[in-house]
This record gives sequence, structure tokens and C-alpha cells, in this order.
Amino acid sequence: MREWNVLPEREMLEQALVLALLVNGRTVFQECIPTEENLRFAEVLKEFGLKFNTVGDQLVAEGVGFGYSVPIILPFDFSRQANTLILALASKDLETTYTILAETKEELAEKKELLLNVAKVFLKTETENSISFSFEAKPYNIRTAKNGGVPYLQRNFALLSALVCGEDLKFEERFVVRDQWTSMLKHFGVNVTYDLIVPEFKDEFERRMAKAQGIKMVKTWKTSLSETKTLPPREYFVPSDVTLASAYALAAILSNEVERKQDVFLNVACATSRASVFTVLKRMGADLEFSGRHERYGEPFSNLVVKPLSSKRLQGCHFSGDSLAAAIEEIPILAVAACFAEKETIFHLPENDVKRIHHLLEVLAVNLRKTGAEIGVYEDGLVIRGKEEPDIAEFDCEGFPTIGLALSILNALTKNHTPIIGIEATDKIFPHARKILNQICGKES
Repeated sequence: MREWNVLPEREMLEQALVLALLVNGRTVFQECIPTEENLRFAEVLKEFGLKFNTVGDQLVAEGVGFGYSVPIILPFDFSRQANTLILALASKDLETTYTILAETKEELAEKKELLLNVAKVFLKTETENSISFSFEAKPYNIRTAKNGGVPYLQRNFALLSALVCGEDLKFEERFVVRDQWTSMLKHFGVNVTYDLIVPEFKDEFERRMAKAQGIKMVKTWKTSLSETKTLPPREYFVPSDVTLASAYALAAILSNEVERKQDVFLNVACATSRASVFTVLKRMGADLEFSGRHERYGEPFSNLVVKPLSSKRLQGCHFSGDSLAAAIEEIPILAVAACFAEKETIFHLPENDVKRIHHLLEVLAVNLRKTGAEIGVYEDGLVIRGKEEPDIAEFDCEGFPTIGLALSILNALTKNHTPIIGIEATDKIFPHARKILNQICGKES
């Protein structure tokens, strides 16, 4: 058995650092070794008033409460998640006009989409490489998707903006993904309730009458946030990163290292609303399971145990948008799994996501076709027909970190030594990942 440590979940650490800013006092992050990108985000929060330092395997942050200052120039060159948090922090300032710059039309369009679909802003001017806007005081318009859920970045912005602006907020969802932000708010002392509402009938007659009238009695998650005056000091623990753990797990699943019996990846975030990538891999025939489920500060995590394939190959499957909604970030990794699978794999992606990541899917398809796999990008997602032994190829991830991570799995499995073009973006977000993938596959000791 081999045991592997995995870096902290990037998204959760960013969220927790923002809450550490809003705490009146100290927040101690236990067993937390931040990456350079994590520290870069923390440095930006210094402009709002956060102080922090690392002590051994702890990160200690000193917050200033809700009286933080908003910088005149907003940093806006992080992930969509991190940019959303920055926007929400700034949303209490209704007077300042902010300008966001971009180097390309595609980058500008992506930032504009985030402003219009996630934040509550008024666009003032727009040029070929900039957008000027100010925040609006109107109530946030919660918009649910076709599956009855609120897109998680909209939820994150709405909750944080309401918190820092001292507003009340209520909404319901029938389908929930990536809801760790809500439970984290609750742990840090925010006045928020998050309850599952299950319809009940007094008797069988009432149930039959509701059915006859076409009344759909569905479960809903109800969120209610009210004004919170102060957040006290806290301790916090961030589980291991799901995207990184899924990449390592796939490498272990497909590796033909004869001496290996099982690999264990430690303390992986395992909430179903975030870690559905592992459910997808299990449906394809992967032998993996969560062992020793724990919960610390409201967030579940577990060791991920991965064994070699019991069959010759993974099996292609059809996946719906609902089953993939919490695994959008891991689509490149799942696509690599499909390249090794027998028969056809179809990924039907949620409508909002497939439009947003269409270019990523095209870049992914161009690279995976080089392995000899058949792959098609269509309006709903991807169709992939794999082969037993993918060809060695020269890849170009075009600066997409998760594509670079997925292609690094292929390189490690096929013992391909050709460098991936644009892999620097992957090394920035997932430091040392390529080295660990090579070790898992026996490419290097």
C-alpha cells in the first residue's frame, strides 16, 4: 500500500481566507501547506486588510472584521471562484467606478460574463480591452437553472455580498452542487440556516389528492441568511483537493505497476455535492472507495482507497448533466478516462456549463484525438470512443491548468517524455502534480 498527501482544496482555502478577513481576530488553519497561488490570493486580501503568516504546517491569519477597506483597483486575474469572492467583497462600495482590463477579446468576454451573470453591477463603458462598472444596491436576483439549482458562483456571490452589506437573503434550491461555502459560513459564526425541507403528508388520502392535482412534492434546500454583526476567532481545516485527487486516482487506476496493490490518498473532500467525479469513475468500472469518513468543522473528508482495475479496461457509459454538475472542473480528467475505456462514453453537460467551457472542450478534443481516440464536441458535451493503448503524442494545453493536468496523466501512463506546451499554467495551480503522477505510474521513483 502506498499513501499520498494531496494539496488543500483550492476553492475552500480561498473561501476560508476571505472569511478570515471578516473575522475580528485570528483564524488558524490546521495542517495547511498553501501553494504559491494560494499565497498570491492571500497577498491580494492584504489590500483589504488581512494579515497572515505560515508557522510550520499552520497558516495563521488576522482579520479586521466587516470594516475592511476596498482597494480602488480590483485585482481580477484569478479563477472564476476567486474573482467572484473579490467582487462580493467590493460590492459594499456603491460609489466607486471600477475598471477591469483584459489582454484579449476572449478574456474580456469571460470577465464580462462573470460580471453580468454572477455579480450585481451596472456597466458604464466598454472598450476593446476594458470594462468600467459600479455596484448596484438593488436586491440580488437569485436565478435557478433548469435542474432547480442555483449556479454555485451566483450563490457564493449572493451570500457573501449580503453578509458584508448587512442584508437578509432567502432562497430555495431543488438541486445543489458545491455547497461547502454555506456550511463554512455557518461554522465561522454567520447567521445562516441551511435546511433540507422534505414534504410530508398527513395520510395516504392527502398524498393521492396531491398526485391527482399534479402537485409535485419535491425536496428542497432552504437557505436563510440574516444580518451578522461580528465573526469571532476560529480554527479551520481544509480537506485535500478533489481535482488533484481524481487525477492521481485515475493514474493509479490505469497504472500497470505490478507491485502495487492499492493507493490511498489522504483526507480528500468527499461531500457528494463536490466529489461526484469519483462516482463517475466508479460507474466506469474503477475500484475505489472512501474509507474512514471524518468531519472537522462541518466539512466531511475521507481517505480515498484506489485499487487496480479488476477488468481489462474501464467501460464507456452515458452521463447526464445532473450527474456531471458537480464534476465540471474534472471533465478533462474524465475525458482521459474515456480515452482508455471500452465502447462509447457520452458526457451530457449542463446547458450553462457547456456554453461557458466550449473552447476548453475544443482544446481538449484536439489533444485527445492525437492519441488515436475518437472524440466529438457537440452542443451538449462530448462523445469519446477510446482505445486500449492510446498513442504517444505532443500535446498543447493552451494554458488550461486542468487540461494540462489531464494530459500529464496520459504522459505518465504512456511513459511519454515529450513536454506539454503551456504546462506552466498547470504547474502554477497544481505544483509537483506531474512529479507525483510519474511516481504513481512508475515513470520515476
